[in-house]
Amino acid sequence: KGQYLGLLPTLLRYSVASLGACRADGASDALAPEGGVALEEDPDLALGLAFVAALRPPPPPPQQAEEESLEFVDGTFALLAAVVSVASGTAALTDCGIVPALSGLIAQEIEDGATPAGSSELSGMLREYVTAQAIAILEQATVVNTAAFAAFNDAGGLDLLASRLCREVERCRTMWEQDRTTSTDGAGAAPPAPRALGPTRGVLCSLVNCITVVLQQ
Repeated sequence: KGQYLGLLPTLLRYSVASLGACRADGASDALAPEGGVALEEDPDLALGLAFVAALRPPPPPPQQAEEESLEFVDGTFALLAAVVSVASGTAALTDCGIVPALSGLIAQEIEDGATPAGSSELSGMLREYVTAQAIAILEQATVVNTAAFAAFNDAGGLDLLASRLCREVERCRTMWEQDRTTSTDGAGAAPPAPRALGPTRGVLCSLVNCITVVLQQ
């Protein structure tokens, strides 16, 4: 049996939560004393906090912090994929709630959009790649473990996948229409640069594969 508070399940829940969290606001004030209470009641603690704050490097820019967070999530999901490829690993992670966590990630992406405002192009590509990884992990888990398949159905996973597929197709259609309008309006001008649709194609392929596998079971 898996441990709900084990290292890998905790990393999974932290990664899913961090994808929807604000990564920049209040980061520099994390170790600041609240309301001066520490200065008045415990000068030693206040001195220690001031020493730690002075040694901390300056926080990175928001876009860089988001990219580094997404790279960490990418590494965590790569480790999850390796564990899920083993039958015993899938059973243990299913007991720890991997299916609801990843299903919640897909639902969160549907509600909030793939790329938040203010994110860089690299962050958007990383988010798409992480989502494709999550869908591939769900597909592998539902194939290997019947309990994971049951949990996937209980979470409404098929409806989530279908909704995400519709949104991705609609987004690609909108981008194609924008490119066509730009090329039509700019008579004699150079054609527009091709869109970076590689991560989007990865998400679409993962969605179609996972939906196909679920419908066949």
